[in-house]
Amino acid sequence: MATRPTLISITTIASLYTVIAQDTSQCGTVHPELPPRCVDLPRWNATGASWWDGLFAGTTTQCSHEHGHCDTAGTPSANSATGILYAMAPFIECIPTPAKTPIPPLLTEAPPGLCERPRKTKRTVIDVVGVAYEVDVLEIRQAEISPAVDYFFVFESHATQRGNAKPLFYERSRGRFQDVSDRTYYLVDDAARYFNNKMKMNSESKRQDDWINEDSLNSIGWPKIKEVIKEIKDLTPDAVIMFGDLDEFFDRESLLKVAWCEETVVDEQMGPGTIMMYHLNLERAEPAHMPRSPSQAPVIDLFTNHPEEIKKHRWKKVLAGSKGYHLGGCLNPYGQIAKEVSLAEGGGIPRRHSHAEDLVRSPWMLNHLNEKGIRACCADREYPYYTGDRVPHYARENKDRYPHLFPQTSENKACSPHIYPPKR
Repeated sequence: MATRPTLISITTIASLYTVIAQDTSQCGTVHPELPPRCVDLPRWNATGASWWDGLFAGTTTQCSHEHGHCDTAGTPSANSATGILYAMAPFIECIPTPAKTPIPPLLTEAPPGLCERPRKTKRTVIDVVGVAYEVDVLEIRQAEISPAVDYFFVFESHATQRGNAKPLFYERSRGRFQDVSDRTYYLVDDAARYFNNKMKMNSESKRQDDWINEDSLNSIGWPKIKEVIKEIKDLTPDAVIMFGDLDEFFDRESLLKVAWCEETVVDEQMGPGTIMMYHLNLERAEPAHMPRSPSQAPVIDLFTNHPEEIKKHRWKKVLAGSKGYHLGGCLNPYGQIAKEVSLAEGGGIPRRHSHAEDLVRSPWMLNHLNEKGIRACCADREYPYYTGDRVPHYARENKDRYPHLFPQTSENKACSPHIYPPKR
């Protein structure tokens, strides 16, 4: 039996950080309509928060997941889960540095050399995705596929997967997506019927993953999205939709071939030929491989094949020559805690590798674990370093904008004190 790892304390983490000079001139300025710079936020402080006690008051559930999910410090109360989500929202949304490059525009002609037989008219490409806390990943996704995508559909719920009220993170961060705002439809589900704070259990009182709210993209969102798509006047007869989890998407070249190349055939639910599986940051990944299961990859299909529903993770064959990404767990520390509290692969504050209370007091501890390739919620795995260049374009071009995904210089760390706090 594997031994439980030594818990990491807040004092141990604090000793790992060097003093960072607080010259923030290199952090740039942001437009008033954008979320604030991270450096301008007050220091995170959970002391005395009204939601604190309820985070750890519930019964810790046993976990039936093979990788050790649910090893938590209790089941948060509804009020505490909602409270910490609103408290952490500014730290999830803030901008360390302005983008060096804009999200690229939609291309109006095929790039030279892309196709053997270029189409005369571009095929309509539609991206459909549900969003919760993954503001950075959504930005990377939309920038990667923007040159090929005619319309973005973003679906968000007022409720977490547990059924607690949550902020509308996309609504709060819309300024970050202004480069594609004229191509974006944003739909919101009030999800009031899901405000129940319940967890599905089996006969042995072990937690069972219950994806009712995540699946609301299909059960609630898709009927609304479908009706809007039908009203789009310039839809081509062979229009395609891409869907899946937010962190799963085809790469830019693959979607451009779908949009512009006659020889690229989409006739049913199809997945990528190879996928880059990133873990926690963009420095750790498995070598490119064929997806081991449909649950690891995005799906692309003809819109006309989906009159009633879309089904994530159920592609039937490979789109020849295509590539994709899976940015698993690539959230900043506050986003990771929000995800765990919300019942996504957790159910409470994780304690497997660290004291849960310390994680909430000092969320940046998670960044140290992630740098070592350790998922705080789960059993030990070995995530190797990746030294290749198959990284989404926008992330590669704006590394200092994503301090939790790439190693940073001391100067860049000063722009992200919520992740790299200076010593007091």
